[in-house]
Amino acid sequence: MRTFFTRPFEAAAAPVWGVWLGLSVASVGLAFLEARLDWSGIPFTAGTRPLGVSIYPPVAIAALLAFWLGPTYGAGTAYVSTLVSGLAGGLAADRAALFALGTPAELLLLWFLALMLRVRPGLHAYRDWWRFGAAAMIATTASSLDIMLYNEAHRLPIADGQRLWEGWIFGDMAQLCLVVAPLLWWGWERAHRAAAARLGAPQRELSARNTVLLLGFVWATLAGLAMLGIRLLTRALDIPDDAMTVSGERLLPRLGEMATFLVVLVGALLLSTMALTAALAGRGEQSAALSLRDDLTGAFNRRAFAELFEREEERSRTAGRPLSLVCFDLDRFKAINDHHGHAAGDRVLVGVVAAARQRLRKHDLLFRWGGDEFLILLPQTTADEAAALGERLRDNIAATEVAPDLPGVTASVGVAAADAGTASADDLVRRADDAVYRAKALGGDRVVASAVR
Repeated sequence: MRTFFTRPFEAAAAPVWGVWLGLSVASVGLAFLEARLDWSGIPFTAGTRPLGVSIYPPVAIAALLAFWLGPTYGAGTAYVSTLVSGLAGGLAADRAALFALGTPAELLLLWFLALMLRVRPGLHAYRDWWRFGAAAMIATTASSLDIMLYNEAHRLPIADGQRLWEGWIFGDMAQLCLVVAPLLWWGWERAHRAAAARLGAPQRELSARNTVLLLGFVWATLAGLAMLGIRLLTRALDIPDDAMTVSGERLLPRLGEMATFLVVLVGALLLSTMALTAALAGRGEQSAALSLRDDLTGAFNRRAFAELFEREEERSRTAGRPLSLVCFDLDRFKAINDHHGHAAGDRVLVGVVAAARQRLRKHDLLFRWGGDEFLILLPQTTADEAAALGERLRDNIAATEVAPDLPGVTASVGVAAADAGTASADDLVRRADDAVYRAKALGGDRVVASAVR
Protein backbone atom coordinates (compact mmCIF):
# COMPACT_ATOMS: atom_id res chain seq x y z
CA MET A 1 0.00 0.00 0.00
CA ARG A 2 3.02 2.29 0.49
CA THR A 3 3.36 2.38 -3.31
CA PHE A 4 -0.06 3.99 -3.60
CA PHE A 5 0.89 6.88 -1.32
CA THR A 6 4.41 7.42 -2.70
CA ARG A 7 3.51 7.08 -6.41
CA PRO A 8 -0.14 8.18 -6.70
CA PHE A 9 0.14 10.27 -9.85
CA GLU A 10 2.63 8.35 -11.98
CA ALA A 11 1.35 7.96 -15.53
CA ALA A 12 2.52 4.32 -15.75
CA ALA A 13 0.58 3.36 -12.63
CA ALA A 14 -2.60 5.27 -13.55
CA PRO A 15 -4.36 2.36 -15.32
CA VAL A 16 -3.85 0.10 -12.30
CA TRP A 17 -5.16 2.71 -9.88
CA GLY A 18 -8.09 3.29 -12.23
CA VAL A 19 -9.05 -0.39 -12.28
CA TRP A 20 -8.66 -0.65 -8.50
CA LEU A 21 -10.78 2.45 -7.92
CA GLY A 22 -13.42 1.27 -10.41
CA LEU A 23 -13.70 -2.16 -8.77
CA SER A 24 -13.83 -0.55 -5.32
CA VAL A 25 -16.66 1.76 -6.38
CA ALA A 26 -18.51 -1.21 -7.89
CA SER A 27 -17.98 -3.15 -4.65
CA VAL A 28 -19.42 -0.32 -2.54
CA GLY A 29 -22.39 0.04 -4.88
CA LEU A 30 -23.15 -3.68 -4.80
CA ALA A 31 -22.83 -3.70 -1.00
CA PHE A 32 -25.46 -0.95 -0.83
CA LEU A 33 -27.77 -2.88 -3.16
CA GLU A 34 -27.25 -6.08 -1.13
CA ALA A 35 -28.43 -4.31 2.01
CA ARG A 36 -31.36 -2.52 0.35
CA LEU A 37 -32.61 -5.46 -1.73
CA ASP A 38 -31.99 -8.00 1.05
CA TRP A 39 -29.76 -10.49 -0.75
CA SER A 40 -28.95 -12.16 2.60
CA GLY A 41 -30.38 -15.57 3.50
CA ILE A 42 -32.26 -16.13 0.23
CA PRO A 43 -34.16 -19.36 1.01
CA PHE A 44 -33.79 -22.57 -0.98
CA THR A 45 -34.37 -26.25 -0.24
CA ALA A 46 -31.69 -28.94 -0.25
CA GLY A 47 -33.59 -32.23 -0.21
CA THR A 48 -36.15 -31.66 2.50
CA ARG A 49 -34.13 -29.20 4.56
CA PRO A 50 -34.62 -25.43 4.12
CA LEU A 51 -31.37 -23.51 3.78
CA GLY A 52 -30.32 -19.99 2.94
CA VAL A 53 -27.70 -18.44 0.68
CA SER A 54 -26.43 -14.85 0.65
CA ILE A 55 -25.15 -12.95 -2.36
CA TYR A 56 -22.49 -10.47 -1.26
CA PRO A 57 -20.37 -9.50 -4.32
CA PRO A 58 -17.77 -7.42 -2.37
CA VAL A 59 -16.27 -10.69 -1.07
CA ALA A 60 -15.39 -11.80 -4.62
CA ILE A 61 -14.18 -8.36 -5.72
CA ALA A 62 -12.01 -7.83 -2.63
CA ALA A 63 -10.54 -11.35 -2.89
CA LEU A 64 -9.51 -10.74 -6.51
CA LEU A 65 -7.90 -7.42 -5.53
CA ALA A 66 -6.05 -9.08 -2.63
CA PHE A 67 -4.49 -11.72 -4.88
CA TRP A 68 -3.88 -9.27 -7.73
CA LEU A 69 -2.35 -6.26 -5.96
CA GLY A 70 -1.88 -7.36 -2.36
CA PRO A 71 -3.94 -8.02 0.77
CA THR A 72 -4.09 -4.38 1.91
CA TYR A 73 -5.89 -3.31 -1.26
CA GLY A 74 -8.49 -6.06 -0.93
CA ALA A 75 -8.99 -5.47 2.80
CA GLY A 76 -9.45 -1.72 2.29
CA THR A 77 -12.11 -2.25 -0.36
CA ALA A 78 -13.81 -4.90 1.79
CA TYR A 79 -13.96 -2.64 4.85
CA VAL A 80 -15.49 0.37 3.08
CA SER A 81 -18.00 -1.88 1.27
CA THR A 82 -19.08 -3.68 4.44
CA LEU A 83 -19.31 -0.40 6.33
CA VAL A 84 -21.73 0.90 3.69
CA SER A 85 -23.68 -2.38 3.85
CA GLY A 86 -23.97 -2.15 7.62
CA LEU A 87 -25.15 1.47 7.57
CA ALA A 88 -27.62 0.77 4.76
CA GLY A 89 -28.84 -2.30 6.67
CA GLY A 90 -29.81 -0.29 9.74
CA LEU A 91 -26.77 -0.56 12.02
CA ALA A 92 -25.70 2.39 14.13
CA ALA A 93 -22.41 3.98 13.10
CA ASP A 94 -20.38 2.48 15.95
CA ARG A 95 -21.74 -1.02 15.37
CA ALA A 96 -21.34 -0.66 11.60
CA ALA A 97 -17.66 0.22 12.13
CA LEU A 98 -17.17 -3.02 14.10
CA PHE A 99 -19.41 -4.99 11.74
CA ALA A 100 -17.24 -3.88 8.80
CA LEU A 101 -14.16 -5.61 10.26
CA GLY A 102 -15.58 -9.07 9.56
CA THR A 103 -15.05 -9.14 5.79
CA PRO A 104 -11.48 -7.73 5.87
CA ALA A 105 -10.64 -10.34 8.51
CA GLU A 106 -12.02 -13.01 6.19
CA LEU A 107 -9.99 -11.72 3.23
CA LEU A 108 -6.76 -11.39 5.22
CA LEU A 109 -7.19 -14.88 6.65
CA LEU A 110 -7.84 -16.28 3.16
CA TRP A 111 -4.70 -14.59 1.77
CA PHE A 112 -2.59 -15.71 4.73
CA LEU A 113 -3.79 -19.32 4.57
CA ALA A 114 -3.19 -19.42 0.81
CA LEU A 115 0.34 -18.15 1.46
CA MET A 116 0.99 -20.71 4.20
CA LEU A 117 -0.41 -23.53 2.05
CA ARG A 118 1.81 -22.35 -0.85
CA VAL A 119 -1.13 -21.81 -3.19
CA ARG A 120 0.04 -20.30 -6.48
CA PRO A 121 -2.55 -17.63 -7.38
CA GLY A 122 -2.75 -18.76 -10.99
CA LEU A 123 -4.12 -22.14 -9.75
CA HIS A 124 -2.26 -24.06 -12.44
CA ALA A 125 -2.08 -27.35 -10.54
CA TYR A 126 -4.76 -29.53 -8.98
CA ARG A 127 -3.17 -29.13 -5.56
CA ASP A 128 -3.59 -25.34 -5.82
CA TRP A 129 -7.35 -25.76 -6.33
CA TRP A 130 -8.06 -27.97 -3.35
CA ARG A 131 -5.73 -25.98 -1.09
CA PHE A 132 -7.49 -22.78 -2.12
CA GLY A 133 -10.81 -24.44 -1.30
CA ALA A 134 -9.53 -25.47 2.13
CA ALA A 135 -8.33 -21.93 2.83
CA ALA A 136 -11.69 -20.52 1.71
CA MET A 137 -13.60 -22.92 3.97
CA ILE A 138 -11.67 -21.76 7.03
CA ALA A 139 -11.70 -18.07 6.10
CA THR A 140 -15.46 -17.86 5.58
CA THR A 141 -16.01 -18.54 9.28
CA ALA A 142 -14.18 -15.29 10.07
CA SER A 143 -16.98 -12.98 8.93
CA SER A 144 -19.86 -15.24 9.99
CA LEU A 145 -19.73 -13.82 13.52
CA ASP A 146 -20.98 -10.53 12.03
CA ILE A 147 -24.39 -12.17 11.77
CA MET A 148 -24.87 -11.62 15.50
CA LEU A 149 -24.76 -7.87 14.96
CA TYR A 150 -27.02 -8.15 11.93
CA ASN A 151 -29.58 -10.30 13.75
CA GLU A 152 -29.64 -7.99 16.75
CA ALA A 153 -30.11 -4.89 14.59
CA HIS A 154 -33.15 -6.47 12.89
CA ARG A 155 -34.48 -8.34 15.97
CA LEU A 156 -34.68 -11.55 13.97
CA PRO A 157 -35.97 -14.81 15.44
CA ILE A 158 -33.37 -17.52 16.05
CA ALA A 159 -34.55 -19.64 13.08
CA ASP A 160 -34.26 -16.71 10.67
CA GLY A 161 -30.89 -15.77 12.14
CA GLN A 162 -29.64 -19.31 11.65
CA ARG A 163 -30.73 -19.23 8.01
CA LEU A 164 -28.81 -16.00 7.51
CA TRP A 165 -25.72 -17.45 9.16
CA GLU A 166 -25.87 -20.49 6.84
CA GLY A 167 -26.41 -18.13 3.93
CA TRP A 168 -23.29 -16.16 4.67
CA ILE A 169 -21.18 -19.30 4.92
CA PHE A 170 -22.62 -20.94 1.79
CA GLY A 171 -22.68 -17.69 -0.19
CA ASP A 172 -19.08 -16.76 0.54
CA MET A 173 -17.87 -20.29 -0.14
CA ALA A 174 -19.74 -20.36 -3.44
CA GLN A 175 -18.27 -17.01 -4.53
CA LEU A 176 -14.71 -17.91 -3.58
CA CYS A 177 -14.76 -21.39 -5.14
CA LEU A 178 -17.06 -20.85 -8.13
CA VAL A 179 -16.24 -17.25 -9.08
CA VAL A 180 -12.89 -16.16 -7.62
CA ALA A 181 -10.99 -19.42 -8.23
CA PRO A 182 -11.95 -19.71 -11.95
CA LEU A 183 -11.16 -16.02 -12.52
CA LEU A 184 -7.74 -16.45 -10.89
CA TRP A 185 -7.08 -19.47 -13.11
CA TRP A 186 -8.25 -17.65 -16.23
CA GLY A 187 -6.74 -14.19 -15.86
CA TRP A 188 -4.45 -13.80 -12.85
CA GLU A 189 -1.21 -14.23 -14.83
CA ARG A 190 -2.09 -11.49 -17.34
CA ALA A 191 -3.50 -9.10 -14.75
CA HIS A 192 -0.61 -9.62 -12.36
CA ARG A 193 1.96 -9.19 -15.13
CA ALA A 194 0.42 -5.86 -16.10
CA ALA A 195 0.33 -4.65 -12.48
CA ALA A 196 3.87 -5.86 -11.78
CA ALA A 197 5.22 -4.05 -14.83
CA ARG A 198 3.66 -0.76 -13.66
CA LEU A 199 3.99 -1.05 -9.88
CA GLY A 200 6.44 -3.88 -9.21
CA ALA A 201 5.47 -7.37 -8.05
CA PRO A 202 3.94 -7.39 -4.54
CA GLN A 203 5.71 -9.42 -1.89
CA ARG A 204 4.27 -12.85 -1.21
CA GLU A 205 6.20 -13.57 1.98
CA LEU A 206 5.61 -12.64 5.61
CA SER A 207 8.21 -12.16 8.32
CA ALA A 208 7.59 -13.55 11.80
CA ARG A 209 6.64 -10.04 12.98
CA ASN A 210 4.11 -9.46 10.22
CA THR A 211 2.68 -12.95 10.70
CA VAL A 212 1.95 -12.15 14.34
CA LEU A 213 0.50 -8.73 13.45
CA LEU A 214 -1.79 -10.19 10.79
CA LEU A 215 -3.06 -13.05 12.92
CA GLY A 216 -3.36 -10.68 15.87
CA PHE A 217 -5.71 -8.45 13.89
CA VAL A 218 -7.80 -11.40 12.70
CA TRP A 219 -8.04 -13.04 16.12
CA ALA A 220 -8.71 -9.76 17.94
CA THR A 221 -11.51 -9.00 15.48
CA LEU A 222 -13.08 -12.42 15.93
CA ALA A 223 -12.69 -12.26 19.70
CA GLY A 224 -14.30 -8.81 19.80
CA LEU A 225 -17.22 -9.95 17.67
CA ALA A 226 -17.66 -13.10 19.77
CA MET A 227 -17.68 -11.17 23.06
CA LEU A 228 -20.11 -8.59 21.69
CA GLY A 229 -22.26 -11.45 20.42
CA ILE A 230 -22.47 -12.91 23.94
CA ARG A 231 -23.79 -9.60 25.27
CA LEU A 232 -26.27 -9.20 22.41
CA LEU A 233 -27.57 -12.76 22.85
CA THR A 234 -28.12 -12.12 26.54
CA ARG A 235 -30.01 -8.93 25.74
CA ALA A 236 -32.04 -10.67 23.01
CA LEU A 237 -33.49 -13.08 25.59
CA ASP A 238 -35.56 -10.17 27.02
CA ILE A 239 -35.18 -11.46 30.58
CA PRO A 240 -37.16 -9.41 33.15
CA ASP A 241 -35.14 -7.53 35.75
CA ASP A 242 -36.75 -9.53 38.56
CA ALA A 243 -36.13 -12.99 37.05
CA MET A 244 -34.66 -15.40 39.58
CA THR A 245 -32.57 -18.56 39.42
CA VAL A 246 -33.65 -21.84 41.08
CA SER A 247 -31.45 -20.99 44.06
CA GLY A 248 -33.24 -17.67 44.53
CA GLU A 249 -30.58 -15.36 43.10
CA ARG A 250 -31.31 -12.69 40.51
CA LEU A 251 -30.65 -14.09 37.03
CA LEU A 252 -29.27 -11.04 35.18
CA PRO A 253 -26.25 -10.47 37.50
CA ARG A 254 -25.41 -14.18 37.23
CA LEU A 255 -25.53 -13.95 33.45
CA GLY A 256 -23.26 -10.91 33.65
CA GLU A 257 -20.79 -12.93 35.72
CA MET A 258 -20.85 -15.69 33.09
CA ALA A 259 -20.27 -13.16 30.32
CA THR A 260 -17.31 -11.70 32.24
CA PHE A 261 -15.87 -15.18 32.69
CA LEU A 262 -16.20 -15.91 28.97
CA VAL A 263 -14.58 -12.57 28.09
CA VAL A 264 -11.61 -13.31 30.37
CA LEU A 265 -11.37 -16.86 28.96
CA VAL A 266 -11.39 -15.66 25.35
CA GLY A 267 -8.84 -12.96 26.20
CA ALA A 268 -6.53 -15.44 27.93
CA LEU A 269 -6.78 -17.87 25.02
CA LEU A 270 -6.09 -15.05 22.59
CA LEU A 271 -3.02 -13.80 24.45
CA SER A 272 -1.58 -17.27 25.00
CA THR A 273 -2.16 -18.22 21.37
CA MET A 274 -0.54 -14.96 20.23
CA ALA A 275 2.49 -15.62 22.43
CA LEU A 276 2.79 -19.17 21.11
CA THR A 277 2.42 -17.98 17.51
CA ALA A 278 5.08 -15.31 18.03
CA ALA A 279 7.48 -17.86 19.49
CA LEU A 280 6.84 -20.44 16.77
CA ALA A 281 7.02 -17.88 13.97
CA GLY A 282 10.27 -16.44 15.27
CA ARG A 283 11.79 -19.86 15.85
CA GLY A 284 10.60 -21.10 12.47
CA GLU A 285 12.00 -18.04 10.69
CA GLN A 286 15.33 -18.43 12.49
CA SER A 287 15.51 -22.17 11.75
CA ALA A 288 14.57 -21.64 8.12
CA ALA A 289 17.22 -18.95 7.72
CA LEU A 290 19.90 -21.14 9.29
CA SER A 291 18.96 -24.20 7.22
CA LEU A 292 19.28 -22.22 3.98
CA ARG A 293 22.70 -20.69 4.70
CA ASP A 294 26.22 -22.01 4.25
CA ASP A 295 27.92 -22.14 7.65
CA LEU A 296 31.28 -20.88 6.41
CA THR A 297 30.48 -18.05 4.00
CA GLY A 298 26.93 -17.06 4.94
CA ALA A 299 25.82 -17.44 1.31
CA PHE A 300 22.69 -19.43 0.52
CA ASN A 301 23.33 -23.16 0.28
CA ARG A 302 22.35 -25.60 -2.45
CA ARG A 303 19.22 -26.65 -0.56
CA ALA A 304 17.83 -23.12 -0.82
CA PHE A 305 18.18 -22.87 -4.59
CA ALA A 306 15.04 -24.71 -5.71
CA GLU A 307 12.66 -22.68 -3.54
CA LEU A 308 14.24 -19.31 -4.28
CA PHE A 309 14.52 -20.07 -7.99
CA GLU A 310 10.78 -20.87 -8.14
CA ARG A 311 9.96 -17.57 -6.44
CA GLU A 312 12.18 -15.46 -8.66
CA GLU A 313 11.13 -17.28 -11.82
CA GLU A 314 7.51 -16.45 -11.03
CA ARG A 315 8.36 -12.79 -10.43
CA SER A 316 10.37 -12.54 -13.64
CA ARG A 317 7.57 -14.26 -15.58
CA THR A 318 4.87 -11.94 -14.24
CA ALA A 319 7.05 -8.91 -15.03
CA GLY A 320 7.85 -10.27 -18.51
CA ARG A 321 11.61 -10.03 -17.88
CA PRO A 322 14.41 -12.58 -18.41
CA LEU A 323 16.05 -14.56 -15.60
CA SER A 324 19.84 -15.01 -15.57
CA LEU A 325 22.37 -17.12 -13.74
CA VAL A 326 26.08 -16.50 -13.14
CA CYS A 327 28.27 -19.43 -12.14
CA PHE A 328 31.89 -18.97 -11.08
CA ASP A 329 34.61 -21.35 -10.02
CA LEU A 330 37.95 -20.33 -8.49
CA ASP A 331 41.06 -21.02 -10.58
CA ARG A 332 43.80 -23.16 -8.98
CA PHE A 333 42.01 -23.22 -5.63
CA LYS A 334 43.17 -26.81 -5.01
CA ALA A 335 46.79 -25.60 -4.96
CA ILE A 336 45.99 -23.24 -2.09
CA ASN A 337 44.46 -26.06 -0.07
CA ASP A 338 47.41 -28.34 -0.83
CA HIS A 339 50.18 -25.85 -0.01
CA HIS A 340 48.61 -23.66 2.70
CA GLY A 341 46.03 -25.96 4.30
CA HIS A 342 42.25 -26.08 4.38
CA ALA A 343 42.00 -23.31 6.98
CA ALA A 344 43.71 -20.98 4.48
CA GLY A 345 41.33 -22.21 1.78
CA ASP A 346 38.39 -21.33 4.02
CA ARG A 347 39.76 -17.80 4.46
CA VAL A 348 39.97 -17.47 0.68
CA LEU A 349 36.36 -18.57 0.26
CA VAL A 350 35.14 -16.09 2.87
CA GLY A 351 37.13 -13.30 1.20
CA VAL A 352 35.81 -14.19 -2.26
CA VAL A 353 32.20 -14.14 -1.05
CA ALA A 354 32.79 -10.73 0.55
CA ALA A 355 34.28 -9.46 -2.72
CA ALA A 356 31.36 -10.88 -4.74
CA ARG A 357 28.77 -9.21 -2.53
CA GLN A 358 30.30 -5.81 -3.26
CA ARG A 359 29.23 -6.22 -6.90
CA LEU A 360 25.75 -7.63 -6.32
CA ARG A 361 22.49 -5.72 -6.32
CA LYS A 362 20.22 -6.00 -3.30
CA HIS A 363 17.89 -8.49 -5.00
CA ASP A 364 20.63 -10.77 -6.43
CA LEU A 365 21.00 -14.13 -4.65
CA LEU A 366 24.41 -15.72 -4.00
CA PHE A 367 24.68 -19.49 -3.46
CA ARG A 368 27.62 -21.69 -2.50
CA TRP A 369 27.04 -24.63 -4.81
CA GLY A 370 29.83 -26.79 -3.44
CA GLY A 371 33.55 -26.50 -2.68
CA ASP A 372 34.80 -23.39 -4.51
CA GLU A 373 31.87 -23.22 -6.95
CA PHE A 374 29.24 -20.49 -6.57
CA LEU A 375 26.01 -19.45 -8.31
CA ILE A 376 24.38 -16.03 -8.49
CA LEU A 377 20.68 -15.86 -9.38
CA LEU A 378 19.85 -12.57 -11.14
CA PRO A 379 16.08 -11.88 -11.22
CA GLN A 380 14.65 -9.82 -14.09
CA THR A 381 18.10 -9.52 -15.73
CA THR A 382 19.02 -9.77 -19.41
CA ALA A 383 21.95 -11.80 -20.74
CA ASP A 384 23.94 -8.60 -21.48
CA GLU A 385 23.33 -7.25 -17.98
CA ALA A 386 24.37 -10.60 -16.47
CA ALA A 387 27.56 -10.70 -18.57
CA ALA A 388 28.45 -7.15 -17.47
CA LEU A 389 27.92 -8.11 -13.84
CA GLY A 390 30.07 -11.21 -14.41
CA GLU A 391 32.93 -9.03 -15.69
CA ARG A 392 32.71 -6.72 -12.67
CA LEU A 393 32.63 -9.78 -10.41
CA ARG A 394 35.70 -11.30 -12.09
CA ASP A 395 37.62 -8.01 -11.78
CA ASN A 396 36.73 -7.64 -8.11
CA ILE A 397 37.78 -11.20 -7.23
CA ALA A 398 41.11 -10.82 -9.09
CA ALA A 399 41.81 -7.58 -7.20
CA THR A 400 41.00 -9.05 -3.80
CA GLU A 401 43.86 -9.76 -1.39
CA VAL A 402 42.58 -12.13 1.27
CA ALA A 403 45.77 -12.07 3.35
CA PRO A 404 49.43 -11.09 2.74
CA ASP A 405 50.58 -14.68 3.19
CA LEU A 406 48.13 -16.11 0.67
CA PRO A 407 48.26 -15.87 -3.13
CA GLY A 408 45.51 -14.06 -4.97
CA VAL A 409 42.84 -16.00 -6.83
CA THR A 410 40.98 -15.53 -10.08
CA ALA A 411 37.63 -16.92 -11.22
CA SER A 412 36.26 -18.55 -14.34
CA VAL A 413 32.76 -17.17 -14.87
CA GLY A 414 29.88 -18.64 -16.87
CA VAL A 415 26.65 -16.80 -17.70
CA ALA A 416 23.30 -18.23 -18.82
CA ALA A 417 19.95 -16.49 -19.37
CA ALA A 418 16.42 -17.48 -20.32
CA ASP A 419 13.47 -15.46 -21.58
CA ALA A 420 10.43 -14.92 -19.38
CA GLY A 421 8.36 -18.07 -18.95
CA THR A 422 11.02 -20.41 -20.39
CA ALA A 423 13.46 -20.58 -17.47
CA SER A 424 14.29 -24.03 -16.14
CA ALA A 425 16.53 -24.38 -13.08
CA ASP A 426 18.29 -27.51 -14.35
CA ASP A 427 18.80 -26.07 -17.83
CA LEU A 428 20.18 -22.74 -16.58
CA VAL A 429 22.57 -24.42 -14.14
CA ARG A 430 23.79 -26.85 -16.82
CA ARG A 431 24.41 -24.11 -19.38
CA ALA A 432 26.15 -21.82 -16.88
CA ASP A 433 28.31 -24.74 -15.70
CA ASP A 434 29.26 -25.61 -19.30
CA ALA A 435 30.24 -21.96 -19.83
CA VAL A 436 32.52 -22.14 -16.76
CA TYR A 437 34.28 -25.21 -18.19
CA ARG A 438 34.82 -23.36 -21.47
CA ALA A 439 36.27 -20.40 -19.55
CA LYS A 440 38.67 -22.72 -17.72
CA ALA A 441 39.68 -24.41 -20.99
CA LEU A 442 40.59 -20.96 -22.37
CA GLY A 443 42.95 -20.32 -19.43
CA GLY A 444 40.59 -19.10 -16.72
CA ASP A 445 40.06 -15.56 -15.35
CA ARG A 446 37.46 -14.79 -17.99
CA VAL A 447 33.69 -14.64 -18.61
CA VAL A 448 31.97 -16.94 -21.09
CA ALA A 449 28.27 -16.50 -21.88
CA SER A 450 25.92 -19.23 -23.03
CA ALA A 451 23.40 -18.54 -25.78
CA VAL A 452 20.00 -17.19 -24.67
CA ARG A 453 17.07 -19.63 -24.79
